[in-house]
Amino acid sequence: MEIIKCGIPPYNPNSHLVNCLKCNTVISFLESEAAFSSIAKNSKVLYVKCPKCGHQIKKDIFFNQPTGQSLDYM
Repeated sequence: MEIIKCGIPPYNPNSHLVNCLKCNTVISFLESEAAFSSIAKNSKVLYVKCPKCGHQIKKDIFFNQPTGQSLDYM
């Protein structure tokens, strides 16, 4: 079997898409799969480990802002 064209998976509002800045792997994860930390009352921070190189990836999520203004970095 061969995949000719990949479709887009259904949108899940609880999933997050990040990339590892060390090995450039793109990762999609659910909030329940990440470690959680809150640094301010209008934001939260999610941490996941890259499955390829093992480095920690940090995702900041800001509340009360339009969608698409969260930051992902290592």
